[in-house]
Amino acid sequence: MSNWTQPILKDPHLGLIGFICQVLNDVLHFLIQVKVECGNRSIVEIAPTVACSNYLQQFNSPNRNYFLDLVINSPKEQLRFEETQSDEGGRFFQVQNLHKVIEIPEDFQLELPTNFVWVTMNQLIRFQRI
Repeated sequence: MSNWTQPILKDPHLGLIGFICQVLNDVLHFLIQVKVECGNRSIVEIAPTVACSNYLQQFNSPNRNYFLDLVINSPKEQLRFEETQSDEGGRFFQVQNLHKVIEIPEDFQLELPTNFVWVTMNQLIRFQRI
């Protein structure tokens, strides 16, 4: 095939992919959400703590993502990783996401919605293989 016919999507807004992590019982854990999304039949998706496009608009919305405030407003000493990266370049024209990992203190208590769970790095790696 010598040509390519694929729709190209453009979103000028910055998205956010964020993980909250915390040391629990001397082991680093990551807070993930488990969800079902349209188009994924019979599959439960494992997702970052926060994942949204146009997160600045989400931030001002009463229906914003859980933990968005915590990821955006984390103190500098809790920030473990922050970088803006391009999304997959074949279909998404100039789409970028801010990737953040923040570590909250061991004594910080979070009330978790039913679809959020703490997992270790080893568990995340094993989930990728399934």
